[in-house]
This record gives sequence, C-alpha cells and structure tokens, in this order.
Amino acid sequence: MMSSLKESTYLAAGLPVIVRDENPSAKRIHDNGLGLVVSSLDEAVAQIDRMSEDEYEQLLANVNRFDVLIRNGYFTKHALVEAVLKAYQA
Repeated sequence: MMSSLKESTYLAAGLPVIVRDENPSAKRIHDNGLGLVVSSLDEAVAQIDRMSEDEYEQLLANVNRFDVLIRNGYFTKHALVEAVLKAYQA
C-alpha cells in the first residue's frame, strides 16, 4: 500500500499514481482522476494496456491541476487554518 507521503510526492512531481482499492485515498484518486484504483497488479496491467493516449493525457492534465496545490502547500495551509478556527471556537 502506498503511503500518503509517497503518493503526494508522486503527484507533486506530476505523475499519476496506482493505488489499491482498499487504500484510504482511493476515492480521492478516483474522484479527481489522479491515477488508477485497482484490486491487483494484474488489474493494473490490464488497465494500463487498455488505456488510450487521450485517457493518459487526461490523467496528466488532472494531476497537473492538483500538483500545483500540493507544491504550494494548499492542503497544509487549509489544515492549519481549520485547526486554528476549531481552537478558537472551542
């Protein structure tokens, strides 16, 4: 199973990822079109073999929109702001 640190490293580098369907981030990967969600290596190979060039280009475009957010710290900043707001609301 890919750790979220490695996953974000690959995404920040502009690379689509392949994760198992039981990975906690599988839904995010699928919903945002950031890579493949599979149940086995054989399924990963089959999906890659079936993938058209246009589908791969779409994956890259999706990752390119997402990698900017990772590299600019959007998710870290968002988590910190949420934590501060919750601390002040308590």
